[in-house]
Amino acid sequence: MKDSLLNKICAEYTLADEVKALGIYPYYRPIESGQDPVVKMAGKDVLMFGSNSYLGLSDDPRLKEAAIEAIRKYGTSCSGSRFLNGTLDIHLALEEKLAALVGKEEAVTYSTGFQVNLGVVSCLGFKDGYIFLDALDHAGKLRRTHGGAVALSRHVTVSLQDRRINVNADAKRRIGSLAATLVPDGASIFVDSGTTALELVRSLEVRNGITIITTDLTIADYVDRSL
Repeated sequence: MKDSLLNKICAEYTLADEVKALGIYPYYRPIESGQDPVVKMAGKDVLMFGSNSYLGLSDDPRLKEAAIEAIRKYGTSCSGSRFLNGTLDIHLALEEKLAALVGKEEAVTYSTGFQVNLGVVSCLGFKDGYIFLDALDHAGKLRRTHGGAVALSRHVTVSLQDRRINVNADAKRRIGSLAATLVPDGASIFVDSGTTALELVRSLEVRNGITIITTDLTIADYVDRSL
């Protein structure tokens, strides 16, 4: 019965097949070369506009040679979690250098942004507590909402999407102040980049025991100097 219903629902969904027939289906298209600005697809050179290799490091000859040497020494896998037998000396060397780069005592590396969110958020959660996430959180990434904040357990959101506030300092300050009212003393919050996010952080100066997690160096520097 369930299989029949599922087959019926799937049969009614034809959009993907229609797009494929037009030759413009964008997903799961195999790439036959390295992630350069120009990649090889179906034997043709194609301009790449969707890569996450922003600095071109995935095809950097120095990194490729270092990766080859690491495979020769360590094999193709850590063969375990970092918690047990998967921590290598090169992990610690990298984390020490990253910590020194940003002036911190220690650093922890993750292989994907999703794992960062999963690893960090799960450690911060506690009974009757709140974790404030971006209202437009998607695919494991915390995206900008111009100072918006969401208390997941309360489903409270403060977010203005009018593009005009991008250049309106007064509006950004008001949004930051309003979003700060959702953050109680002792809370741990994630803050994305942007001037409105900075206004939110500035508005949190009156709070006690706040933990702020951010990838924005400007905001991190402000937290270090002012909070």
